[in-house]
Amino acid sequence: MAWLTWQDRPETLTEILDDPNVHDQIRVRILSQLPRVNRWLGGWRALRAELQHVHQKIGLGRRVLDVGCGVGDLCESMQRWAARIGNPVEVVGIDLSRGLLRAASGRSVLAVRADGFRLPFPDRCFDLVTASMFLHHFTGNDLHRLFGELCRVADRAVVINELYRSRVAWLGWRLWSLFFTDDEIIRYDGAVSVRKGFIASDLLELGQSQEGFHWTVRRHPGFRICLTGTRSDVARPAGRAECAPAVAASSG
Repeated sequence: MAWLTWQDRPETLTEILDDPNVHDQIRVRILSQLPRVNRWLGGWRALRAELQHVHQKIGLGRRVLDVGCGVGDLCESMQRWAARIGNPVEVVGIDLSRGLLRAASGRSVLAVRADGFRLPFPDRCFDLVTASMFLHHFTGNDLHRLFGELCRVADRAVVINELYRSRVAWLGWRLWSLFFTDDEIIRYDGAVSVRKGFIASDLLELGQSQEGFHWTVRRHPGFRICLTGTRSDVARPAGRAECAPAVAASSG
């Protein structure tokens, strides 16, 4: 497997797992190792810090949608943390891989097979919408379309948890992966992910494309960067009662 360099242009790079022809068993095998990466390299800590900001500012609400949930480890972490702080939430995770959805269901996560570009939910159906290490898989119009869908179904807030793009982060991933994994797909895809990550101006520009939110960008340890938006008219109750039948119809 060829190794990329920092000089490779991000728009020319594709992660191996982004190939739709990759067998679902391989996808599950690889992504089942991400909970360890999220624990060690700050994925969950960054998301928790942003959730705490939302909780203190406007409250989390009760219904959360996680887009691109993978094996559901962050969905499970959100549910446990929210229960500990006295604001229990129901997290719905969506993905396209049936294998990943089965793995997420094993973590007591309500897992739904759905396309992030066409979410099968009414406007402002969920209090909070999250996406972790997911948006960097997309560019250009696709990225803006996906982000627009996340904002459309969010009634209170949107939290984007991503990788910070820098040469130091890229070198750090290469070093970490040489010592802590022998899987060549993880090594390669992780390096591509960092190369296709975001800097603050990228995320601010993305946030400003959606009106009706107040956006902030924060850096976190482990080369994480988050974009969090809260609704300007957050008191509006929206149509969350309609989420339940939409979820039931889309499960499986």
